[in-house]
Amino acid sequence: MPKKGIFLLFLMLFIALGTSMLIAEEDPEGEMCVPMGTIELKPPASVEAKRSPVDFPHSDHFVYYDCKTCHHKWEGASVIKGCTASGCHDLDAAPKQTPGEKIDGNYAVRYYKKAFHGQCIDCHKQIRIKNIEKECSAGLTKPEITVPGPTSCIKCHPK
Repeated sequence: MPKKGIFLLFLMLFIALGTSMLIAEEDPEGEMCVPMGTIELKPPASVEAKRSPVDFPHSDHFVYYDCKTCHHKWEGASVIKGCTASGCHDLDAAPKQTPGEKIDGNYAVRYYKKAFHGQCIDCHKQIRIKNIEKECSAGLTKPEITVPGPTSCIKCHPK
């Protein structure tokens, strides 16, 4: 295994263990748990789902992002609540717009579907754009490409 691969493996292991130890210290009652593996994302109970839940590979995102990238209101010590229950993205229907009236963007993003789709799809599209830029500017070297996530309905909601 190349030195770079071994280094990355140890770095990922250090981050995973360090994060779990940090969380255990911050919450002596053991209430906080960083979900590893895949999390099922689905609409609030008050919404009738039109598509299947999304299997979100939570632990895959640790490699690239800080927790606060998605949990943007988290201050770093408290238990992270679900986005739809935390008063963050708690609207279960899109805000209604009357003709001639503009909807405040901050209010609109409280709609859970807009928040999830905006965060996930926009990020995945940005990864694709960065990959293209890397490939175009690489010259003779082969750039490191990040695997982008899905951007189509069927890729996230396969059933």
